[in-house]
Formats: sequence, C-alpha cells, structure tokens
Amino acid sequence: NRLIMIQRQRNIIRGHKELVALQNKDIVDSIQYAKLIQKSVLPSQKQFRDVFPDSFILYNPKDIISGDFYWLYEAGDTVYFSVSDCPGRGVPGAFMSIIGSSLLNDAISSKGLSQPSEILDEVKNEYVRALELSAENTLSGDDMKAVLCAWDKNGAMQYAAANMSLLIIRDGQVIETHSDNRGIGFSLGPPLPFTNHSISLKKGDTLYMYSDGYQNQFGGEKGKKFRVKKLRSLLAGNSGEPMEKQQHILEATIENWRGSTEQVDDILVMGLKLN
Repeated sequence: NRLIMIQRQRNIIRGHKELVALQNKDIVDSIQYAKLIQKSVLPSQKQFRDVFPDSFILYNPKDIISGDFYWLYEAGDTVYFSVSDCPGRGVPGAFMSIIGSSLLNDAISSKGLSQPSEILDEVKNEYVRALELSAENTLSGDDMKAVLCAWDKNGAMQYAAANMSLLIIRDGQVIETHSDNRGIGFSLGPPLPFTNHSISLKKGDTLYMYSDGYQNQFGGEKGKKFRVKKLRSLLAGNSGEPMEKQQHILEATIENWRGSTEQVDDILVMGLKLN
C-alpha cells in the first residue's frame, strides 16, 4: 500500500510539473507573439539606416519585449526621430510603447503638428486621456520619457525633451542641450507646455539618445550603477569611431560591467552621425 501511495504522489507531482511546463510555454508563446506585434508597429533598423546610414541602435529588452522604443517619421523634407522610455517592462511596457508610437504618428499625420514641443504636448494629452489618468488614478513612475527631434536635412534641427537627455558631440566636444524636468503623464494643476529648442547642426555632428536602462545597470566590482556620467564619457570618447564599432564597444562594456548580475531594465541607445 505504501508503494502504491508513493507512486500516486509521484504521478501527481509529475502531472503538476507537466502543467507548469505547459503554462510556461503558453506564456512564452504569448510574449513572442506580442514581440511580433511590437516589431510590426516600430520601424526596423534597416528603415532607420535608410535615412541615417551612419547610425546604430543598441536595443536590448530585459524580457524579450521592451517598454523602450525608437521611432521614425518622414514628412516632406523633415525627418522626425525619437527615443522613448515607457513605464513598465515586458508585456505592459510593450503595449505602452505601441500606444506611444501610435500617438506620435497621429500627432503629425492626423493633427498636422510639426513642432516637437507641440507634438509632445499632444501626445501627453492623448496619453492621459487614453489611460484615464487622474489625481486618483495615477502612480509614481507612470510617466513616459522621450526626446523628439525634427531635422530638416539642411542642418537645422528642433527638439523637445521630456525628462530625457539628448547628447550632441561636435569635434570631440559636448554641445549642451536641455530637457524639461517632467515626463509625459498626468500632472496636478495647469499643464505646462514642453519647451521647443532649435539648434544648427554641422556635417560630422554625432547625436546620441538613450533611455535610463544602460546607466542604471548594476555591476562592477562593487555592484553599483553604471551611471549617466560614465555613459556620456563613453559615448564622447568613442564618437570618432565608426558607428558599428561604437555599438560593439557599448555592448561589450555593459556586458563586462554586468558580469553575472541580472539585467535590471530595458536598454536602448541610439547614435547617428550627420554626413
């Protein structure tokens, strides 16, 4: 009788294991399908390189799919491009990225907006409306961060930044840019418009946009964050290298830094050189 009971228990345990394995497979299959949906909405890296041949995009989701996204839109002689960091990771973050990308498209194609600050203002309004955010229905960290640029191919560029950095390197020197210290989301009181900035770019200027995943990665001998100062120094110090090599340096550096530590967030770094 005891042997029969042991065998029954083993069968029950085996059945539970098979059920868990099947459920895990269903979850992974769903995430892979979500990845295909996200991929169909966002521009491919080939599309990006067709517009900016001398460029790279380091795109490394933490969990197969990402809440970080890059975006590209052409309207006449103007090229719009952006890096955004949506709240959440995995499936929730990916859905947020699809919403963000759609709102950026709609602001230009349907609303006819052309100034980056106005586009971000519109995205914020629609973002709050779509998610029904309010003083009672909002959480810390709900905001989307973004840098949006509008380049007219003749050298003039406008940009607006929502709690995210734009780094410009010219002849090895950093050109300071400015970001509004608030994200895209619900805010108490009258909404503050985002600030529009204009800058003249020159041939050979290199632009970098990045989410906070790279700089917030823990690692090194003391298990500390990489930090934005070190990232900016790494980008500036290698800005004269070919873009493909720059991407390899970034990948190798963060992998060496991380070591056996788990990746803590989605990573997205975009670099492009104007030729």
